[in-house]
Amino acid sequence: MALAFIGLGANLGDPRAQVRAALAALGGIPATRLLGRSSLYLSAPVGHAAQPDFVNAVAMVETTLAPRALLEALLDIERGFGRERSFANAPRTLDLDLLLYDASAPRRDRAGHRDTGQRRARAAARRLRRAGGAKAGKLMPPMKPEGPCIMGAVAFMFRG
Repeated sequence: MALAFIGLGANLGDPRAQVRAALAALGGIPATRLLGRSSLYLSAPVGHAAQPDFVNAVAMVETTLAPRALLEALLDIERGFGRERSFANAPRTLDLDLLLYDASAPRRDRAGHRDTGQRRARAAARRLRRAGGAKAGKLMPPMKPEGPCIMGAVAFMFRG
């Protein structure tokens, strides 16, 4: 079994309802079990700023799927929510990102390009800091791209 963390976001339609529904849909992925989730949080758009804020969450799942198979299942869920990829950083009905898989960032991005993991690690760290709010921002150390540091941030976010 592998532990994976999935970033969820939406800013079109009813983003809160869509992120909640997507969290439920994660439980329907074969050989995958939803173990936990962050609270919903808002984040400002990046790149294309002329769009609404995003409603985000992070989910923790346990799966026997390989990373590529899990990513394909996430893309299927996005398509089911009407996701269109019109341009980079476009507004979206749902965005699902495989942030971490067994403590490491995926080695290839969605387009199949080589990814050292550093870009995804920095994005995951930003999401995790936002998820924890101001308190987490003060308590969490700066993030490094190595898996264990991010895993510690995830553990901090999901602690009771």
